[in-house]
Amino acid sequence: MANLKFLNSIVLFIVSCISLIGCAPPEPQLELKLENQPVGQVFSFAEYCEEKYDSIYLIQPYDDEEEIYSLPYKMSQRLRDKCSYTMADTYVRILFINKGIVKAYSEIGYLKAYFSTNGLVDDGPIFSFDQRFIMDKDRKVHLYSE
Repeated sequence: MANLKFLNSIVLFIVSCISLIGCAPPEPQLELKLENQPVGQVFSFAEYCEEKYDSIYLIQPYDDEEEIYSLPYKMSQRLRDKCSYTMADTYVRILFINKGIVKAYSEIGYLKAYFSTNGLVDDGPIFSFDQRFIMDKDRKVHLYSE
């Protein structure tokens, strides 16, 4: 009887731990902050995020599913599955990474900020968290360099 009680405690602990790491939380209100981003003003994700990260990774619509599954970052299987389904072309997924672990994510609709075919893809999908960007009048986000 004592062994059964101990076993139940262990199972409950394991289930609790799994539920806590089930999926990275979204970065709060990032889409709203980008929606209010003034055109022509330089910004970085570091200004908008509540937490500090090392880098961001942009997952574009129609990105190769095999590439998403082979990303070298620790992330839950649930989030990896969600990110691998990239057929919806109405938003981009942004992974927020710290020390090789995906700590948060956001889905940004293209009407709020358009991250796709404007030079970002050619520079790779991963950027420093402090990378500076600028948004043009069509809501397209470009890398900013002085």
